[in-house]
Formats: sequence, C-alpha cells, structure tokens
Amino acid sequence: MRSILVVAFVSSAALAQMPYTNMLNGRQFSTMSSAYGDFITTQLSRRDSIRASMRASLAKAPPPAPPSAPAYKFQLAATDFKPAGLRNVPEQLSAAGKTPEERAQLLEMLKAIVPAIEAQPGVRKNNLSSALTLLFASAVQILAEREFSDAEAEGLQRLMNEAIAETPAFKTMSAQKRTAVYDACMITGGLMAGLASNAKESGDAAQLQLAKDMAKQTLALFDLK
Repeated sequence: MRSILVVAFVSSAALAQMPYTNMLNGRQFSTMSSAYGDFITTQLSRRDSIRASMRASLAKAPPPAPPSAPAYKFQLAATDFKPAGLRNVPEQLSAAGKTPEERAQLLEMLKAIVPAIEAQPGVRKNNLSSALTLLFASAVQILAEREFSDAEAEGLQRLMNEAIAETPAFKTMSAQKRTAVYDACMITGGLMAGLASNAKESGDAAQLQLAKDMAKQTLALFDLK
C-alpha cells in the first residue's frame, strides 16, 4: 500500500497541536467525530473478522486469504455515497495551529490529502470501505514497520465493505455523516502515512513518534495495541 506524502515544511510542533485524540473519541468536533466514533466503535469494532485480519498483520503473520468473489454478499458499490454537506474537516483541524502562519500551512496540507489519495490508481472515491481501509491499514503499517501488501489491503477492504453494508447504522446514516466519516478517515489515514514516510526519509524522530501515537489511538478503537 503506497504512503501519502504530506507537505514537508509543516513543522512537527504545529502538527502536534492538532487534537487527534479528540477527533477519534468524540470529545471535540462533535458533528464529525460523533458519527466517526460511534460508527466504528459501536458497530465495526465488534467484527471479529476485521480484528483478526488486523491482528495478523500486526503480528507480521501471513494474512488470511480473502474469500473468492462469489463469497461476497455485497459489491464495493454498496458502500458508495454521494458527498453532501460542508467538507470542512481540514478547517476544523487546522484551527489548532498557534499562529496564522501555522494554521495556513496546516490547512494547505490537510486540504491536499483527500485529492492525493483519490488520484491513486485503484482507489474507489466516495466509498466508506476505502476510507476505513486506508485508516486502519496505515495504522497497522506504521506499527508493524512494514508495507501493507495489496492483498492485505484488498482483503481488509472486502471485510470492511461486508461489515459496513449490513450495518444498520450505515443504512440510516445521512449523506452528510457518511461524508464526514469518509473525510475524517481519509485525512487521518493519509496524514499518518505521510508523517511516517517523511520521518523515515528525513530522520525526524518527532514526526515518527507522532505517527505512531496516532496509529495506536486508531487501533485502540478496535481494542488492538
């Protein structure tokens, strides 16, 4: 799975001000994170198949083979959605910058993440299984310190897609909330991957630790460490 590079000139200090924990657990940015947190922790975190797949990847064990296409109940299109509402996740997160310059830099970087991910070959735009796969695959990849293979990514996306499509919360979720979850997951996953990639290239220990902290917070949603 390819990493998403973030803008290198944004300082680790500025990034450290962003409220990652609050975004994940619902204590801040309530409109975005309430949908995000409830959808993941209440619904998907109960899926043993998803947890087993991520646990195997963290242990660097061979991933379980994904089922053949006829075994899937749902096509990937089942978790597509039509974007709606304000797409202001970058604005919310960049507000944590201490100075106007930091806020402008953060905003520029964060606004570039979703288009960069969506431009990659094979990425299904406006699809919740794509966003959640990126989020959790990025976290696993950072903590396991290895590349997340295309086969693993495909297998995890299929598991995510099956779980999301048959989840009552997804069926009743508004287009605005689906959009908020998608953007939050894409931005968080892309930022983690970009931080880790930049840190390895530049030797920036602070950025690498920040990426690892974000990855740990993300996997904690599935009670994984």
